Amino acid sequence: KPVAEEPPAPPAEEPVKELPKVEPKPAPKPQPKEEPKEPAKEKTPADELKEYIGKWPQEYHLQYKITYFVGEDITELLQSEYFKVDKRRIDLVIDEGEQFTNTRAFFLPDRMVTCTSMNGEEEFCIKTEKSAAQTDFTKVEQANFDEYTVTREEPRRIAGDQTHCYKLVKNSDASEMAVCYAFDGIPLSLSTLGKQDGVDTAVAVEAELLERRVP
Repeated sequence: KPVAEEPPAPPAEEPVKELPKVEPKPAPKPQPKEEPKEPAKEKTPADELKEYIGKWPQEYHLQYKITYFVGEDITELLQSEYFKVDKRRIDLVIDEGEQFTNTRAFFLPDRMVTCTSMNGEEEFCIKTEKSAAQTDFTKVEQANFDEYTVTREEPRRIAGDQTHCYKLVKNSDASEMAVCYAFDGIPLSLSTLGKQDGVDTAVAVEAELLERRVP
């Protein structure tokens, strides 16, 4: 008898693949609103001038010609200034024709020494307590700029250096100061106009020599 053939086995069912679970994305957090940035404030002439005051380097030597005007009287003198770290020396020469005065003031960390000679005679010296140097530029350095209108002036070349110049007019009495500084804060020029007891006064200070090294 013929052998009965077995029917072919049905194909094996493939397992149903599960779709990967998709995690819901968190809702984006609201970003804080950026405040609009204020534009950088432009420097005023007074701001610029303040940056030069007291900025001078640790070592320099200056020679000034100074002229004082009081009414019709005129006094001329020469002033040399030496500055090195924490020491300062100011030499003042006054020639009034009949009288010649030479003064040297030493501003040291612990004391002040002033030596004076008149008409070429032997000088005498006095030691005193420590004191800050006072010059014609001190008036500018200690000025309350809120009391002045400060404007930029044309730069000038003084003692071989290009300068930054400013004019200060006092709001209360219209007295004037004009000052010029080198790029590193060394004061090179000053002029003032005002009145003293009803008399016109003026000062003119101009550097004639500048060296950035002291022997």
